[in-house]
Amino acid sequence: MKYVVILLISAVMFFSNPSKVEFTSFLASHIRTEMQKKGETQELSNFSAGLASLYAKNNLVRTNYVIASTYFIDMSTFRDFGADVDDIFMLGIFNNFVPLK
Repeated sequence: MKYVVILLISAVMFFSNPSKVEFTSFLASHIRTEMQKKGETQELSNFSAGLASLYAKNNLVRTNYVIASTYFIDMSTFRDFGADVDDIFMLGIFNNFVPLK
């Protein structure tokens, strides 16, 4: 019985393992929401979210572990311009994203 439960949970995890596209959409949505919470205009938050999504599509490293994935974005390009940002390292599991750093 416990093997059936483990197999069932593994199957759910496999089918709910988020893709790169889902991560970039999550990132853009998160940035848009956070900027609007801080009082930025909708146009600026949409523009920033689009740029972040574009940057992520070109610089995202996804490591697929079949039942979960990790996502890494090196933010050193922004640090070169003086921004105080950390690299992004997240776990994708059950169609959700959890920060690891």
